[in-house]
Amino acid sequence: MTSRFRQFFPDYIFLFSIAGVILILDQITKWIVRTNIPFGRSWMPLDWLAPYARIVNWHNTGAAF
Repeated sequence: MTSRFRQFFPDYIFLFSIAGVILILDQITKWIVRTNIPFGRSWMPLDWLAPYARIVNWHNTGAAF
């Protein structure tokens, strides 16, 4: 089993590294939003994005698909 692990691990190290970086960045951005935007409020970094997107501090207890 260990030889099989050693055989495939180098192939997946890049994938696991990218997934780890994305996970860390996701948690950092969530922390920034929670600490800087009051609950229920939104922030638009660029005015021209107003009809399309905004950053909102909101909680979802369910799953979204």
